[in-house]
Amino acid sequence: MIPKILSSSNVENNETMNYALNVMRFNLLWKQGYTGEGIKIGVVDSGIDYNHPMLIDKVECGYNFSSVGAVDDIFDYNYHGTSVSALLCGDYIDYRRYGVAPNAKLIVAKSMDATGYGTISAIVDGINYCVQQGADIINCSIGTTYYSLDMENAVRNAVDKGIAVVVASGNDGHNDTDGSVREISYPASHDVSICVGAMDRNYAITDFSNSSEFVDFVAPGKGILTAYPNNKYAIVEGTSFSCPLVAGSLALLKQKFIAEFKRIPSESELYGMLMKYTREIQGVSKSMQGHGYPDFSISRNFSKENLTFTMDNILRTLKI
Repeated sequence: MIPKILSSSNVENNETMNYALNVMRFNLLWKQGYTGEGIKIGVVDSGIDYNHPMLIDKVECGYNFSSVGAVDDIFDYNYHGTSVSALLCGDYIDYRRYGVAPNAKLIVAKSMDATGYGTISAIVDGINYCVQQGADIINCSIGTTYYSLDMENAVRNAVDKGIAVVVASGNDGHNDTDGSVREISYPASHDVSICVGAMDRNYAITDFSNSSEFVDFVAPGKGILTAYPNNKYAIVEGTSFSCPLVAGSLALLKQKFIAEFKRIPSESELYGMLMKYTREIQGVSKSMQGHGYPDFSISRNFSKENLTFTMDNILRTLKI
């Protein structure tokens, strides 16, 4: 999926902007003071343009696990990681707060090269690095059709440590309106990862979004404006860009949970908290949308009792 590249001069009048703000209303959490402050998000991707105006001072630490360059070279020679990172925590386009969790910090695990290629071992090393560096959330806008036990173990280890691993479902959808065609990608299809599909501005599941019993949530992923390396911007599409909208939402909710309950939530509690802000798309199968899309305009009351979730009672993989 080729991005439409824009210069900074024609961003201001671009009507696309980040319509996800209007769909998911994460600005309502900003108004409560939840902006991702104190939260670290691991990004397993192609690196980051840390000089981009949207991404200045966003990097906590980083390491290059790709097969090209020095270990401290986390610059993004592709574009993918930069675009994902800006949706996670990018500052401003046209004086608007933009990324979902603008005060979060990034742990950059560069696992793909300039062509967008990365080995399974690089992805595994990237996930493990994020865990070691204290990530609260890990965003993996990556995927492969090949199953790897090492990758599954890395994801499970992260989740066991209370870290939500949010993964793009994949862009191999067959435009089946009922979700009857099953498309599998890893690590999205590991049952403990949080698998995110894509919808458009009209609340329709995109024709490219994978469908399967592993889909947990959907978020906007078509026609999204974000950062592009070398001070440019781009309109992008793909489940890769839905993924950071959900990962960023979890960063806001973790900050909120800590503030309200004075303790660190388990991964399943955080998942359950997001579910309580999720709106189902009527007439769309669970295999296409999971539980639906996050919408923070939904009014919820939380207590310690109703935020106690287990893997069984939230039925993560069955979606019923």
